Amino acid sequence: MHSTPDSACSRVAPFRVAMVTAAMALAFLPRAQAQVSVGGSPLSSTMRSLAPAPIHSLGFIDLAALAAEDAQAGKDEAWRFGATVEADLGLDNAGIWTRLDNGDRLWRLSIHSDGAYSLNCQFDQFVLPAGGRLFVYNSDRSMVLGAFTKANNKPNGQFAIQPVEGETITLEYLEPAKYEGSTLLHINTIVHDYRDFYGMASQRDFGDSGSCNNNVVCPEGAPWANEIRSVGMLLEGGFRYCSGAMINNTADNGRQLFLSANHCTPGANDIIMFNYNSPTCANANGPTNMTVQGLTQLSNGSASDYWLVEVVETIPQSYGVYLAGWDATGTVPPSTVGIHHPSGDVKKITFDNNSPGISAYGGGSGTNHWHIFNWEDGTTEGGSSGSPLFNNNHQIIGQLHGGTASCSNNIDDYYGRLSVSYSAGAGTYLNPGGGILSQAGRELYAGGGSGPVNDTCASATIVGDGVYPFDTTEATADQTMPCANGGGPDLFYLYNSPCGATVTVSTCNDADYDTALGLLSDCSGTYLACNDDFAGCNLTSSITFTADPGVDYVIQVAGYDGDSGTGNLTISSVGGVPNETCATAMAVGTGSHAFDTSCSSQSLAMTCASGGGPDLWYSFSAPSAGTLEVNTCGSTGWDTALALYSDCSTVITCNDDDCSVQSRVTSNVSAGSTTLIQVSGYNGNSGAGSFNLLFTPTANNNDLCENAILVGEGVTAFSNVGATTDGPDEPGACTAFNYTNVGSDIWYEYVPAVNADVTVSLCGSGYDTKMAVYEGSCPAVESAIACNDDFCNLQSEVTFAALGGTSYIIRIGGYNGATGSGTMTISLVPTCSDLTPLAPQNLSVSIVGNTVNLNWDDVTESVAGCPLAAVSYTVWATDADGNVSVAGSSAVSNISLVGYNATGTVRTLQVTASEVVARGSHNTIENASSERSKPVEILPRKQSH
Repeated sequence: MHSTPDSACSRVAPFRVAMVTAAMALAFLPRAQAQVSVGGSPLSSTMRSLAPAPIHSLGFIDLAALAAEDAQAGKDEAWRFGATVEADLGLDNAGIWTRLDNGDRLWRLSIHSDGAYSLNCQFDQFVLPAGGRLFVYNSDRSMVLGAFTKANNKPNGQFAIQPVEGETITLEYLEPAKYEGSTLLHINTIVHDYRDFYGMASQRDFGDSGSCNNNVVCPEGAPWANEIRSVGMLLEGGFRYCSGAMINNTADNGRQLFLSANHCTPGANDIIMFNYNSPTCANANGPTNMTVQGLTQLSNGSASDYWLVEVVETIPQSYGVYLAGWDATGTVPPSTVGIHHPSGDVKKITFDNNSPGISAYGGGSGTNHWHIFNWEDGTTEGGSSGSPLFNNNHQIIGQLHGGTASCSNNIDDYYGRLSVSYSAGAGTYLNPGGGILSQAGRELYAGGGSGPVNDTCASATIVGDGVYPFDTTEATADQTMPCANGGGPDLFYLYNSPCGATVTVSTCNDADYDTALGLLSDCSGTYLACNDDFAGCNLTSSITFTADPGVDYVIQVAGYDGDSGTGNLTISSVGGVPNETCATAMAVGTGSHAFDTSCSSQSLAMTCASGGGPDLWYSFSAPSAGTLEVNTCGSTGWDTALALYSDCSTVITCNDDDCSVQSRVTSNVSAGSTTLIQVSGYNGNSGAGSFNLLFTPTANNNDLCENAILVGEGVTAFSNVGATTDGPDEPGACTAFNYTNVGSDIWYEYVPAVNADVTVSLCGSGYDTKMAVYEGSCPAVESAIACNDDFCNLQSEVTFAALGGTSYIIRIGGYNGATGSGTMTISLVPTCSDLTPLAPQNLSVSIVGNTVNLNWDDVTESVAGCPLAAVSYTVWATDADGNVSVAGSSAVSNISLVGYNATGTVRTLQVTASEVVARGSHNTIENASSERSKPVEILPRKQSH
C-alpha cells in the first residue's frame, strides 16, 4: 500500500474548495514546456516497433454533481476546472517495461478518461536517479512535457505535472542500467479536466474578474514594473487559488522566498506561475509557461495571516523574476498599491491614494492588519488573497487577508501587517542577521552572493595539493562534459604545479552523490581527461594526469547527468622532479640544458661546496673516447656546484667556483662510457639556470682505412667528429640528393664466421649518417658492394650477402660531410648453404652383460642457425687389431647392441651422423683380456665442419 501524503485535501481554506492535490503548471498553448525540465524528445518517438503502452482508465466521472457544486461557488472560492480521482499506479504494478539493447529500461503507461479535455496527475513518490528521464505526452504528441530528471526531485519525494490536452496521456520513463531498480515513481492522484481548461484559457476575461481592474501593462503600472515581476499566482490541483510575491532578505543572497496568506496555506507540491500578464492594456490571455513547482514552508501565523515559503526549484533566469523590498517598521504610508491575480485572471494593479488604517481583521480594535478604506482605482477579488500591499517606497508592508471590495462596492479590504508577521517569525528569514527592519528589492539574478564564487570556469578557485569541501547544489551548469551524460551543475578549480608532477584529483568515496570530474586545458572546453565512475570508487570519480611545470590546469567538479550534491575534492601530487636522484638521472647530449634545483631536494652530499644542496642528476654516454666538460659559467646568478661520477657512489671530480661563483668540471671518458652529472649549489644554494655540456673526441685512430677497427656482431659506439674523408667517391652505389661521397669517414673491419645475410644499422644515431661496405681490402676506387644514406629517418642501414671467413670493410661518414656520434649494430642471418650435419656429441656407453647401450645428443644443425630435417646415425666398431666394421644403425640418438660384446674383442666405438666422422665422440670398451688402447680415428671419411 502507498501512503497518502499531506496535501491540500487536508487543509480548509475559506477561499477555495478542499481537493486532493494534483499540482499543475498551466500552459495554455499546445507544445508549451511550462514546467522546469531539460527538454528533449521521448525515446519511443524513434522506436516504431514498440507495442502500445497499457491503458489505465479512470471510469465514471459524475459531471452533473460537479456542475451543481460549481454553480453555487462564490467569488471567494477558487475557480475549479477538474475533478480529482485517487489512483495507485507505480512502476511495479502498472505499465510495461522494455529492455533496450544498451541495458537501459523503458517504462510506459497510458491514462485515459472519457470526455476529458486534459489530464494531469500527482506523484506521491517521485525520486529519479541521475540519468533518469520522464516524459508525458498526449496521443498525437502535440503536447510533450519533460524530460523531467533528478533535478525535479523534491525533499518531500513528491511531484506533479500540468494538464496535458486530450482524453489520453502517456507517461514514458527511461531508467539507466547503472541505476536499475533505484527509481521511485508512483501516481496517487489524477485530475480529469471537465471544463475545457485550455479552451477557457484562450478567452478574454478569463476568470471573469471585474471590469474595473487594471492590467499591469497599462500605463499606470509602468512605475511598478519591478514589483509587478515579483508577483505570482499559486496553483493547486484543479484550482487557481491565491497570489503572493517573491521577497528579498537582508543577506541579499538571492534566496527564493515567497510571501502569501496563511489562509491560502501554500502546499509542498503547489506551483507558482510568474508573468501571467495580458500582453496589451486591453484584456487578453497571457503566457503561462513560466512556472516552478515545489514549496518548502518556513514560517506562518494566523494573527497577521501570513505564510512564508521557499521555492524549491531554481527559478530560471529567463523568467526575469524580481525580489521585492519590504518595510517591517509599521510606519503608516501616505498611499498604497496592490498587485494581484483576481479570480485567477491575468495580473492586475490597484491603487489607494490615501493612508491605510490599522485595525483587526474585519475592522474594530487591533493592530494586526492594514485597513484599506476605499480603492480609488481597481479592486481585489477571490484569487487576490495573499497578494502584496506596497507602500509609496515600493516596499511590501503586508499581504491580503480578505475583505468586501469589488467593482460594485469598492471598500474595506484587510492586509496582514508585515511588522506583525516579522515579529511572529518571518523576520528570522527576512533578516537572518537581525537588527534591520527594511530592505530594498533586487533582481533575483543580480546583487551579492547569488551562487558559489567558482560557479564558472572564468572564476575558478586557485588550489594546490589538499582537501577542498564543495557543494554543487546551488551551482549552474557551465561546461558540458564529454563523459557522465553531459555532467551538470559544476564548480571549477585552477591547479598549477611549478615543478611538474603526477597529480591525482579525486572525489573517490567522499561525496554523497554520483560525481564526475573533468580536466581542461583552459575554459574553451578542451578536455584532457574526464571520469564518471572510477574503479573502486562506486559512483564517485578520480583522474590522474602528468602536470607540466608551470602550466595551469582547470578542474571541473560536476555530476552524472545533472546530479549534484556535496563532497570533498582531494588533490595530491608525487614525483614533481623526475631526475632528483642519481638512479633517475636524465640522459642528455651536448649543448645547453635548463634546470631548476629549487624544485628538488638533496639526494647526495657533495665532496666540495660545503656539502652542496638540492640537486638534479643527468647522464652522458660518450660516443667515442674524448674529453667531457660541464659548466654553469655565465648561465645563472647564484652560487652553483657541479660533480661528475662514474657511478652513483664514485665521484670523479667536484667543483664549486671556477668562473666567479659558477662551476666547471672536466674528465677524460672512454668510448661508450656513461658519466653521471650532479648539478647543485654551494652550502644549500638552489635556483634556476642552465649548464653547458661540451664533448671533444680524441683524434680518431680509425680515420684511415688502414687503421680500421675489427668488430663483431653487436653494438659499437662511434663518432666521426674531426674525421677526414679519405675513401673514394661512389657515384654508382652512393648517390643521394646529388651527393656521391661518404664524407668525414671512419673505418671498421668485420669477418663473419659463416655464410650469412649481414645487416649493419646506424639507426638511432645523432646526425645525418651515410655508410658504404667493401669486400676484401681498403678501396682505392669506386667499389662499394652496398651503400645507404637515409633508411631510418636521416640514419643509414645496409644488408648484404657475406661469405664466412671473408673480410668486409665498413665505412661510416655523413651526408655532405655531416659529423656526430652514434651506434653501429651488426647482426647476421646464416644462409644455410652447407647442410652437412655436425658430428654427434656426448656419446655415452654402458655395458650390461653382453649388451652394449649407447646414447648421444640429437644432431639438428649443420652450422648454428641451419636446421636439418632428418639425420641417420651409424655405429662403427674397431677391434683390438684395428679392424673396422659397422656395429649397427639408428634413426634416433640411442641404440642397444644385444650380445655384441660376447667375445670381448671390441676396442672402440664411434657414432657418425650421415657418414660424418664423430671426432671427439670415441668411447673405449675394456674387459679383462683387453689392453688399454687410444681410440683410432677412422679414415678416410668426409671431414666435419
